[in-house]
Amino acid sequence: GTTLGMMIADAPAVLLAERLTQKLSFKLIRFIAAGLFAALGIAALLSTAF
Repeated sequence: GTTLGMMIADAPAVLLAERLTQKLSFKLIRFIAAGLFAALGIAALLSTAF
């Protein structure tokens, strides 16, 4: 059941990613992902500090 749920949840992400890679360069997508990862990391650090 868990595996099926993950597959159902991941399917839209895979389809969206496929469409994005057709319109945007992979380098830009990687830069955006790195920025989001850094922002989430900073937010997590700040939320534990206060």
